[in-house]
Amino acid sequence: MDFNLRFKLAILSVTLLSCGSNSSAPTNRNEAGSRDSSPPCASGLAAFEKNLYKPILRTTCLDCHDAAGPGPSHSTIDPAASYAMIKTYVNFGELSQSRIIQHVQTKHWVNYDPSATGCSVADMTTALQNWWDEGEKDCPSSQTTQTSTTLIPAHLPLFPQESFVPMTWKLDSLGEAFVGAEFQVEIQQLAIPTSTSAGAYRLRKPRIATPQAGISIDGIHFFINGKLQDSANGWEHLGAQIAGHESNRADIFDGSPVLSGREQIVLQDQASGDSLSVTFSGIQVIAKPVCKDLSVFQAKVLPVIHQLSCVGCHSGGAPGGFNGSAKLLLTGSDADICSAVRERVSFSVGEPSPFMQIGFLQSNDHPPVDQAPQTFNQDWQSWVMGEAK
Repeated sequence: MDFNLRFKLAILSVTLLSCGSNSSAPTNRNEAGSRDSSPPCASGLAAFEKNLYKPILRTTCLDCHDAAGPGPSHSTIDPAASYAMIKTYVNFGELSQSRIIQHVQTKHWVNYDPSATGCSVADMTTALQNWWDEGEKDCPSSQTTQTSTTLIPAHLPLFPQESFVPMTWKLDSLGEAFVGAEFQVEIQQLAIPTSTSAGAYRLRKPRIATPQAGISIDGIHFFINGKLQDSANGWEHLGAQIAGHESNRADIFDGSPVLSGREQIVLQDQASGDSLSVTFSGIQVIAKPVCKDLSVFQAKVLPVIHQLSCVGCHSGGAPGGFNGSAKLLLTGSDADICSAVRERVSFSVGEPSPFMQIGFLQSNDHPPVDQAPQTFNQDWQSWVMGEAK
């Protein structure tokens, strides 16, 4: 796939938000970009309504952020829906790193209504702190979702080279349930900084390896040197469900699915010594995800997989050809193959599935394949809909 196209896919729209003191600074974090679909926590919702929803969101943010937009609908008449969305924009461990704080700092509303007054950083910080202190701190869903910080390697391959180096984060900080799980990306230097422009990093192949039965994840955001990289949001709607894998592999990430075929651009912050941490939204341990709609898979998807000779490369490799078995193993029963492909599905509405991105758009160094039948995209979607039930 032409890199210019991949680069455009990776340059991401910035999600805009409208819109203290630190008493007993919380240690939990919950910062990300997609709506939390879990049932609202009663104490957190009550504190949210009292401190943020009624005095700020429904007072100063309503014109742009009600259900009709044009901005994200985080200030709707339904406080529970607003609570679910806004919570993912707050880092309760470091309030200053919260996306909502950063948008208040930039007074983004003046770009749309110069007469709007918005709110102050102090008022927003106080509202968030009180929301935490008066109820959110007791909510299980506000567990830590941010990794520790990892230093970006000093000498990265420079674009247009097609070589990358891995960066890995242990997920132990997310809680006991995630001990042993790891997250990895591949990174290279996209552009070096100059006197007139910032440098940039090019990231690809986000993957999680886990000894747990399964993990679901809604999205990913990056902090560079402790600051939210708001434009680096190309992976914020992954909608992935992956299974755990054996721990006796030479490389723990062998067989772990790539969560997105998109590439991600992160702007360089310092001339050298940048560090990255990763924030996950909607990440949770789940039962092992397995194929649900096998009959549709057998009728509509599996024949195309065989037609395009995917199994030849992904079952140990064709003689003298590409061996993709370490990335996706298509062996065993039809149900086994269905489950393996299912891990490469995005269940987020409107987000292309990695299986389709990588296999048919040749992202992530995938070799070219023959063109799929014209009906395959529709057939694929009908299978995915069945898996999502």
